[in-house]
Formats: sequence, structure tokens, C-alpha cells
Amino acid sequence: MIGNRKDDIGLLVAACDTYQDVHFVDTGNHSRIVEFMSDSFKSEWHKNMDQSQLQLIPCMPLSSILSKFGVHQLDFWSLDVEGGEMQVLQTFDFDAVTISVICLEADGHSPAKDEAVVEFMKSKGYHYHGHIDRNDWFTHPDFKPSKSPTADKNRADFKKLQEENWASWLAQQGKGKFPEEADRAH
Repeated sequence: MIGNRKDDIGLLVAACDTYQDVHFVDTGNHSRIVEFMSDSFKSEWHKNMDQSQLQLIPCMPLSSILSKFGVHQLDFWSLDVEGGEMQVLQTFDFDAVTISVICLEADGHSPAKDEAVVEFMKSKGYHYHGHIDRNDWFTHPDFKPSKSPTADKNRADFKKLQEENWASWLAQQGKGKFPEEADRAH
């Protein structure tokens, strides 16, 4: 995907409420984090999964990643983290980053979570537009698409980070120590 989008950066990191390592599942068609999967999802799609054979990746609040680059505006955010949507949303700094349009997965595996997410987003001032094809849609009350979501300097910072050792950056943040990428492979 990155090859088709020259300004995009690929980081092998997950978004969650605390700094931790999580188990990454890549089936080729979908990537998932084991710790975010509901029990019903695991039993339906990953019955024979051996968690000890999975790659560990760093996980941190999304706001920490965005603030590193001074991102204050997202035009569109699609959040699909296999049941962990509420965890990610609860750690997101909605005062620091404006999101124009948000699409949140609500697949029915956890109806209570899906309902709680809608109420949470409404409490943040977002307008709920309904449930369409396994997703709930929201817009910011001041929805105005931007011409460029990040400045050229921020794009350069993203490129630099991609070239640097991600785990080293995490350790420098004082939020925990993560093993080098080479040590993560199982």
C-alpha cells in the first residue's frame, strides 16, 4: 500500500491504552491484535491459534504517535481493531486532534461495546450518522475537509521515523522498553 501512497508511512505499532507489547496476527488479508479480539471472534476465526508463535509488537496510545509529529487534523479515520475500538477511543486526545469523519467497526460480536462506542462519540460532540455495513459513522460538528492534513515538515518527520529504529524511539520516551525488532521475530 505504501508504494502507491508516497506520503504514507508504515509503522508496525498498535494503538492501545497503555505502553505494552501485544501479539500481532497477520493472516495475509487481515492484521489483528490478539489482546483486542473478543472471545467469540477468537473462537470463530482463530480456534487453533498458538499465541506463543505470534510476533510481538509495541502498543501505545494513538495520541502519543500523532503528537510526535504535530498532527492536529485528520480528515478521515477508519478504526477497526477487532473489538478494541473503545480502548483506543478512550485514550485519544479529542481536544488535541480534530477528526472530520470517523468510521468505527461495529460488527456485532460485542453489542454492548458497539452501543458504548456510539454514546462515547456522542459525548465527545460527534454526530452519529448510522450503522452501515458493519460500521458506525460519525462527523465532527465543525466538519471541514482540509487541503493537506499534515505539513511538509511533518511528512519529513514521518519519513525520518520510518528510517529510524522504532523500538529505540519508544525506549527514549521513557514509557517502557521494547526489544529490538530482530528480537521480536519468533
